[in-house]
Amino acid sequence: MKFQIKPKRYFFLSLLAFSLVSCKPLNFLYKEIKSLGFITYTTPLRDAGPGTLLGGNPKGLKLVAPPEACFPKEVQENKLLRVDSTTIAQKEKMITTSGKGNVKLFNMLSMGNASIGAGASFNKVQTVALTMKGVHIEYFDSVQLSYYYHEEMSETCKDFLDRFGFIIQAIKVEELVFQFYDKSGVAIKLDLDKLERILELDTSLDFSIENKLSLVIKTPKYIGYQLGRLIRQDNGLSIYRASKTRFGKFYFESLDLFSEEREEFFDRSRADQVITNKFKRLEIEDEIEENSVLINL
Repeated sequence: MKFQIKPKRYFFLSLLAFSLVSCKPLNFLYKEIKSLGFITYTTPLRDAGPGTLLGGNPKGLKLVAPPEACFPKEVQENKLLRVDSTTIAQKEKMITTSGKGNVKLFNMLSMGNASIGAGASFNKVQTVALTMKGVHIEYFDSVQLSYYYHEEMSETCKDFLDRFGFIIQAIKVEELVFQFYDKSGVAIKLDLDKLERILELDTSLDFSIENKLSLVIKTPKYIGYQLGRLIRQDNGLSIYRASKTRFGKFYFESLDLFSEEREEFFDRSRADQVITNKFKRLEIEDEIEENSVLINL
């Protein structure tokens, strides 16, 4: 089973659109994801949640293995996976359906699942409002992950983790709700025939029309992630993770809050041990002289 840390709540991240041909319409959404401490998927994916092994770089992400390859479903549900439902203040932003904005808009509409394209009447749409429902964070319990790494994980998976990162935390969206507005700013009423004229929808897409105004896409998908490190020299502690990128590479940072204090403590301990060893050696030498026994140390 999955553990709910907070009662499930819904939040709405509303992107209200207006015509700004020069702006990059999805930069706002990406900025919001980054502000939460996550790397954005260029094309959000349906199944790339915690446990997915990744290689490559942020702009050329390579899927190495699905979550179940090294983190079996029963292990995730019973030990590792946690769900944190969260709420973000409502945001407003304008999205244009003109020019280059269309390409990114349809990437967002598709969200890494079935394809969505422009229909014959799409040019009647001037703006699009997007609401995301059921956004939550899925992550691995690092303490349980350490137990699992030491006690149950296969050597093959450890070999792969020595070379590839894995998603340790991800943002998931349960539903996307779209409303379309014409050039007069009036919401376009929808039925199946009109929707098919506006958009070309893949038949495998799970969607519905609500209140004759909203297109609801019900296929869950991941929109952001943090990359974890779990190599053998980490001794089962996933302390390093990448929540941002720099110069086209993943930027790993340590979560260890007390590394400097611990190093200072060990330095003092080593110094004390050196002094203690010197005293012990003198005591041994005194004992040797008293007993007249020769020992080669």
